[in-house]
Amino acid sequence: MPTVRYSDAVGGGPGNRGSSVQRGPSIGHGLRRGKTLSRPERYQQPAPLLTGEQDNSADWESWPVFAKLVTWWAPPPLLRYFGKTDKGMQQAWREKMALCFLIALLGCIVAFLTVGLSITLCPPSASNSQDQYMRYNDTTASGRHLERGRGL
Repeated sequence: MPTVRYSDAVGGGPGNRGSSVQRGPSIGHGLRRGKTLSRPERYQQPAPLLTGEQDNSADWESWPVFAKLVTWWAPPPLLRYFGKTDKGMQQAWREKMALCFLIALLGCIVAFLTVGLSITLCPPSASNSQDQYMRYNDTTASGRHLERGRGL
């Protein structure tokens, strides 16, 4: 059996001065690599988006229905007029609008919690008005004259 040097196997042999890399001869005819994935129960189906297969069972899932409810004002002919000719493009636009709606809704909730909740839980009352407080250098309070040092 002839001896194969490493430099001959990777293309750097005597006839080739290393100017280009070439694959050497195969290692042997009797040697084969074993199967690395021999457990079929571990096999996972590729994602439908990558295979191009359409899943028709997802027609009434909650997210697409929510997206259609949020964009009820944009029927398919209107979207086609604005350049969204494909059903996939229309659904992607609807989902984008649904995300924008959710972001705006969350922003309104945070604004209400920040500003409106204190007004809602603690409304201004008549007992807490400016008329009930004395002003600086005011010597009368509620029609009575104040004497210095004695208060009301």
